[in-house]
Amino acid sequence: MLIQLLKDNLLWLIIWIILNCGPAWYVIYKHKNTQNDVESRFKPFVRNDYQNWSYLTILWTHFFFLPRFAAGWLLFGSVVLLAKVVFLFHEQGQPKQRWQCFITRTYARWACAAFALVCGYFPMKLQRMDVDYKKWLGPDYKLSY
Repeated sequence: MLIQLLKDNLLWLIIWIILNCGPAWYVIYKHKNTQNDVESRFKPFVRNDYQNWSYLTILWTHFFFLPRFAAGWLLFGSVVLLAKVVFLFHEQGQPKQRWQCFITRTYARWACAAFALVCGYFPMKLQRMDVDYKKWLGPDYKLSY
């Protein structure tokens, strides 16, 4: 059944791939052999990760954009809907019940984590690098973080 569906809609699938992935593929192709021949003072601001860009990664990030976009808005809407249902019989001016706050906060935390995953954020370890920028920013530069 799925194979027949793909065969019937192959033209639209190809159009979808070209419209969503084509511009990103063009940018990758354009920067494939980019040489970073810039003055030494501008080296810290040069993009040097072109070799990590992948045509296949674009299929995941761009091809599934609309389903991910819709899932994100559904998650956001579900938090609002849950809060409305939980506080449906709550009278204004009265203190909120502990269980109402617990359910709403717990679901909101879960939905925000799921929303972050849908948007492409994956938790990672942050490691600060000690880099001396005085060469480019002058001897008076002081690290501020």
